Formats: sequence, structure tokens, C-alpha cells
Amino acid sequence: MVWLASCVDLGTLANQIADEAGTDADGEVDGGLPSEKCPPGQKSCAGGCVPNNLPEYGCAAESCERCSVPFADPVICDEGKCAVGKCQAGHGSCDGDKQNGCESDLAVAATCGSCTSACPVTTPLCSSGQCVKDCEVGTTQCGSQCVDLVVSATNCGACGVVCPPAANAVGACVASACTVKCNNGFGDCDKTLANGCEALKPYYTDADGDGVGGGLKTGEACTAPPGSSLVPGDCLDSNDKVKPGQTAFFFTGHTNAAGKLSYDYDCNGKEENEPKNVGNCGAACKIGDYTQTSRSNPPAVANFYCGSTQTISNCSTSCSTSSASSMGCR
Repeated sequence: MVWLASCVDLGTLANQIADEAGTDADGEVDGGLPSEKCPPGQKSCAGGCVPNNLPEYGCAAESCERCSVPFADPVICDEGKCAVGKCQAGHGSCDGDKQNGCESDLAVAATCGSCTSACPVTTPLCSSGQCVKDCEVGTTQCGSQCVDLVVSATNCGACGVVCPPAANAVGACVASACTVKCNNGFGDCDKTLANGCEALKPYYTDADGDGVGGGLKTGEACTAPPGSSLVPGDCLDSNDKVKPGQTAFFFTGHTNAAGKLSYDYDCNGKEENEPKNVGNCGAACKIGDYTQTSRSNPPAVANFYCGSTQTISNCSTSCSTSSASSMGCR
């Protein structure tokens, strides 16, 4: 017997979908997903997909390490690099390099209150950002400064006692004793200030309990609170089957965050056919083979399999006894 191979378009099946599939990838253990699993402009960090330009994930596309910028609050991304958004009170970025933090002390006479304010001979001392002639009661003159020895990180308990920095932290003085203060975005997560501070972890609301958070960052902490996840990138936080990196295939679509029907169950911005049943449907047609053809101009009526961007066909009944419903999508 001679078997004939031909292709039958399944686009006229009764369960065709009338709406074009849409995607809405929102946009966090590093390397959790291959980079190609993330939509353009995003990278894989903390097991999910995040935008390339977030300081909590290092700004650069090739890094997930949190930005640590001394005396800056907030920290921003500037041309793919961590930078000062605004200096904390009493500090300035006087060297013009916003990537090394706010390195200048605005409590000394040379930069009293601002990078360009030097105290004149008539009022040579700097006190609380103001040039003065004499130090007020309760402060001590240390060089050109009037300082409170109880809280001054550069004159802690006595003139000239400088509190040293630590990893992701700057020196600080509390009750005339040196300690450290964590940089913006860092905390004493291991309860050991001597070794510096650890990066706080952004967390996201995990409404569907699938272990992946959706939407914008909810907050930052050493550990995620209940109902939240440290992993970002869930493009549909109301469906626990939809999340980045999942490998299952499904036979029906879901309504995505944009209100459109979608088969993008792994949140990578694409709708994909289950590969085991896709073949060439040609002269070497095998039972169970399917073929897919990309459409440059997709029709208004979507195909049952994976939206309207593909034509899915199976080999004719003279060659195949498989049902089209054996192929899923994601």
C-alpha cells in the first residue's frame, strides 16, 4: 500500500480562538533562567526576569550585584552604571564623579554646606553647614570644624578619631563609639556589623502562591515576608501555572494581564508549540507529525494552537492517526 502525505490546516477547528494572543511581561538566585528566556531589555536575576536598568540588580546587563554607593539616597542607574541620585545630608559629590558616591564632607571649612562654599577668614569655622567665628556651646573645635564628639564619624569621642568603613557601609559614631552605617539598599542581615552589610533583597507580592512575584517591587528586606517572593517576573500573578521558567505545555490559553488570550505560560514574551509533535509533513511524513508555518501577516482569527502567529497543520489521515489535540503550547 502506498501512503500519501499531505497537510491539513487545523485553523478551522471548532475551538479556534477569536482574539489575537498578547503578552505583558512584567518586570528577580542569579542565573536562575537562561538570558534568552527573558524578554528584550531584561536579564535573569534571582530566578526571574528584571529590567536591565535597576540599581537593586546592578544596572549593567551583565551583572545582578546590587549597587553600593556611599552616602547616596537614592542610588540610580546612569548609562548602565551605578550612580548617585541624591547625596545624603552633610555629604556632596564634589569631584564630579557620581559613581564613587558622595565623597566630600560638607562640615569642613573648605566645603561648608556645599561643594562651592569655602569659609572666609572672618568666619573660618564650619558648624552645621554654616560658617561661624566661634563654636557654640555643646560642640568642640576640631581643626576647622565645630563638631559633636558624640555623633561625629570623623571625630568620635575625641578630635581625630575617624570611624572606619566596612563592606557596603560607612563609618558612624553613636554615643562616642564607632560603628558602621549600612549604605542605601543594604542591611545587617547576618546580625554581624563587623563584617559590613548585606544587600537587601527586593520582594514582590506573590498572589497566586507559585513562588514567583508579580508586578512592581513591594519592598526590600533580608527575607521576604509571607505572601511575597524574592523571585520576580510573573506576568500573571493570578494563575499559578503561569511563571518564568516553567516547562509544562497546555492545551488552552489564559487571559493575560493585558486582558488578551495568551499561551505564553513561561512569561518569555513568546508562544511556543510543544516540539515533540512538530515535523516536516513532507515525503517522509510520520504518524504524529505536525508542521508549523510562521505568518508574517497573521489573520484576525487565531489558530487553536498558540495564538495567531502560527499556522499549525497535521499530516492527512492517510498518514497520521494522531489527534491534533495531542499538541500543547506554552
